[in-house]
Amino acid sequence: MKDRRQRQAVAGIPQPERRQHGRHKALWWGEIEMATGRFTCSVFDLSMGGAKLRVARSIPEKERLTLVIPPFGQFMGEVVWSGDAQIGIEFAREDQPRVAKMITSRLNEMPG
Repeated sequence: MKDRRQRQAVAGIPQPERRQHGRHKALWWGEIEMATGRFTCSVFDLSMGGAKLRVARSIPEKERLTLVIPPFGQFMGEVVWSGDAQIGIEFAREDQPRVAKMITSRLNEMPG
């Protein structure tokens, strides 16, 4: 049986934003490192808490990984959703301050 939120989504009723952190559009390439190998990805949006990535292969939820975004470095995370050649990851709590600095530095570079 579907819960109320799922029924509302199917019925086209707008859902409230559940994110804790604001999202920022991005278009960066990166690499994902996992126990099973390393492969490229594209970063499409970013928040202090996580990122949306386009990937060439399926990655199951709860998979732990390292996202490498040159020249910003490595960020530990876990897959929280997966589907349609995209995944959502949640950054490890200890990496969130570095992600916030990265977002701030990139926003300051954007034309006003």
